[in-house]
Amino acid sequence: KKSKGILDALALILNENPELKLRVTSHTDSRGRSEYNKWLSERRVKRTVDYLLAKGATDARLEAEAYGEENLLNECDDNTYCPEEKHQINRRSEFIITDF
Repeated sequence: KKSKGILDALALILNENPELKLRVTSHTDSRGRSEYNKWLSERRVKRTVDYLLAKGATDARLEAEAYGEENLLNECDDNTYCPEEKHQINRRSEFIITDF
């Protein structure tokens, strides 16, 4: 529900600002195989873009990048123990304005 609310608000912003362009990125934590994490982030970013397209955004205004576990925000890599709260920080989508 939280993610849907954020995406709905983002779709509203896109619809109100037709010149706005975004790069949507998706990231995972480092647990599991890196190939799986790459696939997971690809799936997540595709679903995010598809949702925004269904809400009225156009394909020309969105670019998508899936990073898997490549861009961790903290020390929680494959060799470091971290509690769940720290892993959660790395599981994210980011929305970067590329043109306005």
